[in-house]
Amino acid sequence: MTTQLKNNILERLNELADSRNIQLFLFISFFVLLQFEYVNFIDIPLFREKNGFAFEFSLPRFIFVQLFFGFTLYIIYRMKNFDYFVNSLFFIFLSVPTIILYEFMPNTPIFISLFIILFHLLYYLSTYIKVNLSKIKFQVNNTHSLWYLLVIGFVFLLPFILDFGFIIRFDAFSLSPEGMYKVREIGTDKLTTLTAYLYGWLVRIIIPVIFIMALSKRKWFIVFATIIVQLYLYSLLAQKLVFITLFLTLIMYIHSHFRQITWVLFSLIGIVLVSIFISLITNNIMTESIIVRRTFFIPAIITKNYFEFFEGQAIYYSNSFLRNVFDYPFDLAPNLLIGQEFFPGSIKSANSGFISDGFMNLGYFGVFLNIIGVTVVFRLFSLFNVSKIYNGVFIIIIYTLVNGYFLTSMLTHGIIIMLIISFFMLRNSQQQTI
Repeated sequence: MTTQLKNNILERLNELADSRNIQLFLFISFFVLLQFEYVNFIDIPLFREKNGFAFEFSLPRFIFVQLFFGFTLYIIYRMKNFDYFVNSLFFIFLSVPTIILYEFMPNTPIFISLFIILFHLLYYLSTYIKVNLSKIKFQVNNTHSLWYLLVIGFVFLLPFILDFGFIIRFDAFSLSPEGMYKVREIGTDKLTTLTAYLYGWLVRIIIPVIFIMALSKRKWFIVFATIIVQLYLYSLLAQKLVFITLFLTLIMYIHSHFRQITWVLFSLIGIVLVSIFISLITNNIMTESIIVRRTFFIPAIITKNYFEFFEGQAIYYSNSFLRNVFDYPFDLAPNLLIGQEFFPGSIKSANSGFISDGFMNLGYFGVFLNIIGVTVVFRLFSLFNVSKIYNGVFIIIIYTLVNGYFLTSMLTHGIIIMLIISFFMLRNSQQQTI
């Protein structure tokens, strides 16, 4: 009787998690909560003076933002499965913080919000383009794919073992920021061009895919080994995203696409509420500030800063692959330049996402070009019909694009590697279950 009751409760919870009405409530709750947090933070010197945030209420902007929120959510709700999952995550991490910034921040260009609407709209329209990949036969056998990935992973890992030694540096796990920054500085100095590329490919793509693949095949020794290797690579550079990557892939493992979004929204709302509670009982807003400000609003204002700084002076990829064609006009790299210009003493490296990256390089046409690029990338993933158990990897990819340059994300951070793995090894793996 107890087992039956437990099963009934779990079944009911799963039905609620898949409910679009529940997700609508959570989306609205998340939106309102972030609006409240922006207004709440604006009187804090760290938020206002060091990060350049301001507040100004405008009824026309307020009305526009509410309409933006409703219209974009309507577009997303018309999508299915993986496309719904992808657009929901971009909506959470990119669209909502951006429109809240436009709602309350004076002199925020409306074009940023309009381009984001365009991204969701073009993605939705692209779902009507049907491409049949069934005629493409070449694919690695599912039973062999894990072993191929293990060989590739080991080959890519060898340069790190040779350069750093296979020793986990526990200073990277220190709660002291000074200890982590010291590890990061030493590790960065040791990186070569080869290991700089391999690092992103390993920690963001190859190891998480091996982890999930081994988990689905019940290869427990390999699961344990991937955790050790990921901790080892984290200890070399102390990058926080690396530390949580396997955790993200794990919690996304057992849910449907819709249930995953419910879980993400519920978790984010819960984390923000807990951080507010901690602020109230400790009278210290730092935890709340790091969680809300750093995750959502800092990327949004950095995007605004890129639009302000590079207005009328696009750099035409002169700091990248066209450096031999165009002269780069500044002494510092763009991320360091924006950090120095807008966040002196606060943020040294102001990395930004694919929207501002496009504007920096080719103006408004560059933004449109990057929107097309991101849409094509995720439509390919959708057409490859990759199993939902790998969606934790796609969360990392989406967060990378929201906070990183498009071409850098494609090459250095491994999105191209994930496209190759998805095409040859994960295509039509949707039938995989626990």
